[in-house]
Amino acid sequence: MVDPIAHIFALHEPVPGLVRYLCALPLLGLCLVTIASLGFMLSCLNMKPAAATIVTLTVVFFDFIFRNLPYFESLKPCFITTHINTWLQPSSTTSPGATSG
Repeated sequence: MVDPIAHIFALHEPVPGLVRYLCALPLLGLCLVTIASLGFMLSCLNMKPAAATIVTLTVVFFDFIFRNLPYFESLKPCFITTHINTWLQPSSTTSPGATSG
C-alpha cells in the first residue's frame, strides 16, 4: 500500500495483505458515501443534475487542494478528503509480517 500524500508505505505478506485489503474495501464504500451524499443533497436543490455533479466535484477538488497547502496544516482534520482517506488505515497499521515505512 503506497499513499505518498498520507505518508503511508506498507508491504504485507500476500495473505495478510489480501485480508487487510478486503477489510478496507467496505470502509472505502462508506467513505465514498460522503461524496455521493453531497451530490444527492445538491441535486435536491433547484439545479440540474449535471450542475450538481460539477459543484460536487469542484468542492472535493478544492477541498483536496486546500488540504495539501501548508497554510491550512492546522485545519487538516476538518477537510472532507482527510476523512475520505480513513479507508487506508487498516493497511497502515503494523502487524507481524508487515513492513511499514
